[in-house]
Amino acid sequence: MLIAVLCLVSIAALPTAGIASADDDPHTQSEYLDTLNGMDGYEIYDEVEEINEIHAQSITDIQFVDDFDDEDREHFDAVITLLDNFEQAHTHVENEEYDAGLDISEQLINETIPSLDGTEYGGIVTRAEFGFDRYHEQLGTELATQADEATATPDEITLRNYSAQAYELADNPAQAAEQRSFEEQLTIELSADQEQIDASQSSAEAFANSCDACESPVEAAQSYHFNIFSQYENASAEHSNASQAATLTEQHNLGGSLAYERLADDIFEQQLMLGLGALIIMVSYGAIIGLVVVIVLSRLFRWKRTYEAAQVDSVVVIGDIND
Repeated sequence: MLIAVLCLVSIAALPTAGIASADDDPHTQSEYLDTLNGMDGYEIYDEVEEINEIHAQSITDIQFVDDFDDEDREHFDAVITLLDNFEQAHTHVENEEYDAGLDISEQLINETIPSLDGTEYGGIVTRAEFGFDRYHEQLGTELATQADEATATPDEITLRNYSAQAYELADNPAQAAEQRSFEEQLTIELSADQEQIDASQSSAEAFANSCDACESPVEAAQSYHFNIFSQYENASAEHSNASQAATLTEQHNLGGSLAYERLADDIFEQQLMLGLGALIIMVSYGAIIGLVVVIVLSRLFRWKRTYEAAQVDSVVVIGDIND
């Protein structure tokens, strides 16, 4: 019994330096090791072998640090940031959230990796740079392939931009410049065609809405009279505008081409009514002119017969006189 009591007293008297308290620095060497061990299973390790090697090396390095100081903390903070944020960047990329993924990668390349340079833990910066270059080179190629297969011009422009960014992060300026060139050319083409689409739409819709007398040929003929011919030409031009808007919209796969096709069909119907109205006017005026011609000709023939009859009577009278 006495021995047991003495043992309990001895245990209670043991120093407590190894027990963490609320006042202790939470970033102890063991906590860093636990954090690194807890980062097993990241998908980025399967994608980039160099990042997996950095993770494994850091777990080994931290266990052989004799005097864990602030410089060591800064180093392993940077390593943890590198591993954790690169995993986040890769997750964004897998989810096609390229903006977020590339922004994280750029920050890691410009800030985190350089902070690892000059430390006593050799090889990490070289491995990180090589791994990042290879990863983003592959990403740039994949995005360029997606751009080649894109059916909508805005999507292709966006993918060319992402591809260029990835190649820039991979330190491949030649490929980045090529993608930028494609992006700029497509942007110029789309901008010009979009202006043409907007102008054609505005003009065609204005005509369609203003042609109030285009519901029937008779109404068109009564309203426009001889101006119906110029109105018909306007309808033809606006039908071409609406059709061009539909073609360009479909060419760039912008969506909404059916609306322009319906507009073109509506104007074609108006053009048809104007054409029939013009035919009515031509037939009507043709009939009037024909009637006038008939009247004039009939009078001419009557005058001719009267004249010929008068000539015959004159001959008979002269003959009688001679007798």
